[in-house]
Amino acid sequence: MKNNEVEHVKSILKTDRTIDEIIKQIKWDPRLDERNFTVVYVDAMSPKGESEIRVSAIDKCSFKFMYVGDLMIPCRLVKEIKFKGKTVFRRKVS
Repeated sequence: MKNNEVEHVKSILKTDRTIDEIIKQIKWDPRLDERNFTVVYVDAMSPKGESEIRVSAIDKCSFKFMYVGDLMIPCRLVKEIKFKGKTVFRRKVS
């Protein structure tokens, strides 16, 4: 993977939006392949304290939750979004 590919993806993503809007853009923008993206979120049950899920596995995304099968992941727990393993969005912590 080339750095310019990551920079190109960063230039397409509208990261000034809410998490659900960013995920919806990844899923529906024809310039982006959702299979190349993962979402990293806080997971208290994981030994690492976080888990990853592929954007392509997300069935539905609302303002409050991402739905993956029977799992509901609060959007407020999303830490970052990766493209081919490289971070393209990181939530600002205030």
